Order: sequence, then structure tokens, then C-alpha cells
Amino acid sequence: MNRPLLMFAALMLYAFSQVQAVDDAQKTKLEKFQSQTGTVKIKGYTKIGNLRGGGVFSLSALEISHLGNEQKQSGVVIKIVKHGRNASSFIDYDEIDSLLKGIDYMLEATASVTKLDNFELT
Repeated sequence: MNRPLLMFAALMLYAFSQVQAVDDAQKTKLEKFQSQTGTVKIKGYTKIGNLRGGGVFSLSALEISHLGNEQKQSGVVIKIVKHGRNASSFIDYDEIDSLLKGIDYMLEATASVTKLDNFELT
């Protein structure tokens, strides 16, 4: 399996594990920006890809701006459809690099990360 597909699959798994109701303190910048009221929002997006297996996972680049001002937020949105239920997970642009570095580490990790018999990465 090639590296981009592994990265995409890892992102999907990460998003699936993160999909839950969150309070305002836990929302991403994208989610907070999107939930602001009293303005027209402009959402631009580019679909990056889909992954099927136990559900449908889609990844899109996303940029949200408000009509009449220069503020913008960008990142990625991961949408998951499983058993007729929809969920979305947002990752802010400034968090993508560290997330990908973490996923890279997890993909390359071997038993040498610990002296104990077993390990898991979360």
C-alpha cells in the first residue's frame, strides 16, 4: 500500500475516533468560525478523496470566510457516513503538520519504542 493512501486511512481513523459532541472550548478554529451568526459565510472546498470500508470517509480542503470582512479560516474536514449516520471532524490548517508528523511516527513505530512486551500508540 502506498504512503499517501496510508496517510489518508490514518487521517480517517483519527477523525472517526474524534467524532463526538464537543463544547465550545474543544472546538477547532474552523468550527468556531463556522458557528458565528449574523453574517453570510462563504465556504470554499476541494474534495481530496474518498475511502470506503465499513462506511464512507471523505477528505476535503476547506476555507471559510465571512462576507464583508477579511477574516478566513482554513483546514480540512473529514466526513464520515456509516450506517446512515453522518459525522464531521475538522482539523485546523495550523494543526495539520504536527498531526501528519505524529501519523508518520505511528506508521513507522516498531517494538523498539519500549522494553516491554507490547505497545500501542494513541
